[in-house]
Amino acid sequence: MDNQHQPNATQPKRLRRYALAGLAAVAAVAAFTLSPMGSAIARPGQGGCGGPMDAPMGMMGPNADPKAADARMDAMLNRMLSKVNATQEQRDKIGGIMKAARADVAPSFQKLREARLKFVDLFAAPTIDRAAIEQLRAEQTQLHEGVSQRMLKAMEDSAELLTPEQRATLAAQHRARMERQPGQRGR
Repeated sequence: MDNQHQPNATQPKRLRRYALAGLAAVAAVAAFTLSPMGSAIARPGQGGCGGPMDAPMGMMGPNADPKAADARMDAMLNRMLSKVNATQEQRDKIGGIMKAARADVAPSFQKLREARLKFVDLFAAPTIDRAAIEQLRAEQTQLHEGVSQRMLKAMEDSAELLTPEQRATLAAQHRARMERQPGQRGR
């Protein structure tokens, strides 16, 4: 028998390592994909919520530097409000509303990050605990609902500070941007 076909004592260990690494990769992808935030994170710079807070996780996520996040938010709001000739009073009030909303949802983003790590652990376990996975999914859905409600309130409060003409201008600009980006954001 030639040496090519003789079993090597290290082969089972190597195969086991490759299998475990493959399983870990699959578990990580599955956990990320199951997370409703997965699509938002997968498109850096496009957050995915489609509103004034549409931004990467870096603006609102658990690792966001509050000062840098506030500066990015100020710049984004300034660009948006400049397009509709918003008054300084409108800018100040809308800025305050959005900063308060960001502060309110920041703890939820930390919890969502922790949940994604728990998903990885659950999928990497020797046995799949479907009940625990479902419970974690339900908890994440609740967190997302809370974030969505809070951000929608901030968007509504901000919209009320704009005139109907300003809102129409922003809507037209948003539609035009969506048409330039076919296949993204619900298209």
